[in-house]
Amino acid sequence: MIRSIAEKLQAWLEARFDLRVPIVDRACTNDDAAIVIGRYGAGDLYTGNTIVDGVELVGLRRPGNDQPLAIKFTLAVHQESGQCDAWDVEIDEALDSERDELIALFDPRQRKGWFSDTMTPTLRFNGTALPLQRR
Repeated sequence: MIRSIAEKLQAWLEARFDLRVPIVDRACTNDDAAIVIGRYGAGDLYTGNTIVDGVELVGLRRPGNDQPLAIKFTLAVHQESGQCDAWDVEIDEALDSERDELIALFDPRQRKGWFSDTMTPTLRFNGTALPLQRR
């Protein structure tokens, strides 16, 4: 699923800015724009393992005005139960005209499967929390 979201972000950037931003497994050491995907696990013998996947847009400067755009998405899934324990999106330096498109891009309803009863999907758009629906 994380790769699919990275590809949707890539397609959105290409349509919006006419930029082909590569999807990579780790951030580049230069300042080039990239969509970085990553994964790590945490847990123990008694509670099980949680896999945390992430997509992060780094190094992007808008063509024409050189203004930055930064996006970070984190998804945590409990390995044994399969339930989603976290769905967090941070979007910084985006324009108001981009808000609805970006919210749709990271809509949690695209996930098939369970969500933790205590988990609330979060999206921060330029520092302001916006509600997201799980179902």
